[in-house]
Amino acid sequence: MTNAQTWLDENIPLNQRNNIRELLIDNISQQERNERDNELGLRSRTANEYYLTTPLTGELNLSTFPHLKRLKVEHQSLTRLVLADCHSLESLEANDNLLREVVFPTQTQALESVYLTNNDLSARNLYCFSHFPNLRVLFLGTDDKDRIRQGIYNRWNGSLMYLLTLTKLEELDINATDIDDGLRCLATKGLNYFTFGSQGRTEAGVNQIKNIFKNDFRLKEGEDAEEWIEEWAADDDFDNNSYKIRHIRGWQERQITAWVVEVP
Repeated sequence: MTNAQTWLDENIPLNQRNNIRELLIDNISQQERNERDNELGLRSRTANEYYLTTPLTGELNLSTFPHLKRLKVEHQSLTRLVLADCHSLESLEANDNLLREVVFPTQTQALESVYLTNNDLSARNLYCFSHFPNLRVLFLGTDDKDRIRQGIYNRWNGSLMYLLTLTKLEELDINATDIDDGLRCLATKGLNYFTFGSQGRTEAGVNQIKNIFKNDFRLKEGEDAEEWIEEWAADDDFDNNSYKIRHIRGWQERQITAWVVEVP
């Protein structure tokens, strides 16, 4: 394994970082990447690309990349990622690392997508995302059951209310997190993808959101409510997700109506 900051200093001199707009770091060989790109029909022409044979470890501080717009760093052993001064950042893909902390820019209008699936993020709420009004995609969960069995999963907790102002949000993944409240506050107008299954984490707080709907469905004879709700909550199928979100909107409307009726 290689220390991330040492690798960065050896490979990207400080005087070159100001010009970098895209940075892609992956723990696969060049041949594997070429094969994958050919299969997907992709051709990257503007990015600085690095393919590693051993994963990066420790902290990776990219605050010296002021004009960075896209970062993809995956399949590493990173534990901390610092993006404090990356105010131009539009897209972050940092799946399948061991991140316990990500330091975001304090506020930016640029950030549109964040992928942090399958990390080891320590317990914290969603407040940090309330400063990014143009977020469209937010993947915060864990779907790797092997990692979960090892105690490696993202520990986001608290309420969805911090996402209230994210009116452009289209995709949200909070699988296996401890987010357990605030569904009434979630902006769903543009939402077309939402997963909140426990992925085998029986004690996951997200079960509280899942269980809201337990009594809302009529099961066929022999169907198990827990299994059905789990499958429904975590379903990645677009049509099923559309149905799921319509159901959530209906539930939100009923909650608002009930609240209005109760107000004296």
